Formats: sequence, C-alpha cells, structure tokens
Amino acid sequence: MLTTLLLNATNHVALRGPVTEESVSRAVHAALALPAPPGVLLLDTPGGSVFAGQRMIDLVVQLGLACLAVRAHSMGFAILQHCATRWVTAGATLMQHGMSVHHVDGDVRRVAAY
Repeated sequence: MLTTLLLNATNHVALRGPVTEESVSRAVHAALALPAPPGVLLLDTPGGSVFAGQRMIDLVVQLGLACLAVRAHSMGFAILQHCATRWVTAGATLMQHGMSVHHVDGDVRRVAAY
C-alpha cells in the first residue's frame, strides 16, 4: 500500500547523520520548539551512540512519534523500532545488529557484564 506523506516545517523533525549527543540534542530541541508536537521523525542515519540514541527513543515514546526512514542503520534501527508507526521510503535501507563495545580494558568479567 502506497502512502503519501507530506512533510513541512511544523509536522516533523529530522535526525540526519550519526546519532551523537549533538545530533540528538538538535532533534530534541527542534521537536520541543515547535508550536505543536511533531508527528513524524525523519531518520537518515548510519547509527551511532547507544546512549544518545536512548535519549531519542525516550522522546519518540514520550511524544508518540511516527517515523519515516530513509536510512536507519544500527542505532537508527533501534530508534525506528520504538516509533508508533513506521514508514520507509522507496529504496530505504535498514540494518540491525547487536551492540559492539570498543575501547574497553580490564577484567574480562567486567567486559562481559557490560
């Protein structure tokens, strides 16, 4: 089923590029600055920080946002899974995988617990 979704300056916010504290902060501030809560989150992201992404998930759940994915890889895919309604563009790419841990040293039991 094809759906036409018209986005304008007041009905959506975008999360473009890597999921970082900065990109999520921009999206959160943009959402909260609109006169009415946005209805749609546009995702075009290769993924990124799990911790920053969790902040975005909190907003998506709190506002009951729908999502439109152009690219939702890694953490972007996790965000997409929490959307009230999910759409993808023709040619959209989605990618899911388990969390990876980088730059961790110390006792292997601590790493496993993390």
